[in-house]
Amino acid sequence: MRDFCRKLFIPACSFLTNNYDKSNLYSEGVIMPVFKIAISLLTAGGSLLIYLAYFPPHHNSGEPVQYLVADRVITQSLDGDRHYLLIRTNDDAQDMTRINVGRNVQCRKGDMATIQPISTGLSSKISYQFIDCN
Repeated sequence: MRDFCRKLFIPACSFLTNNYDKSNLYSEGVIMPVFKIAISLLTAGGSLLIYLAYFPPHHNSGEPVQYLVADRVITQSLDGDRHYLLIRTNDDAQDMTRINVGRNVQCRKGDMATIQPISTGLSSKISYQFIDCN
């Protein structure tokens, strides 16, 4: 291992030998390169997480699809009303999905809603985006 470190010119490899003076490590510049590498990796990882949080990788999963509106739901919360459409994604009556819509959307039970399926690269779950109601 010692020879491997010498070939790569890694100054932190002096830790692998028993012939080092612990009090002299900082003054010789052995700890600072390791510390700089660790801070650089943490900064790069944090930057990547922030980027993915603000710009998630998502793409449309095909063409918009029309689904039957089973019901329109309005719930109250502390910051106002929330409006949802319950749609049937399959012919099965039990397979329902709730989609968040704006308060000005006027879909009624029995209408056909045009929905865009969206999937992310981070999970296999498909979410839906409301487009319009016919």
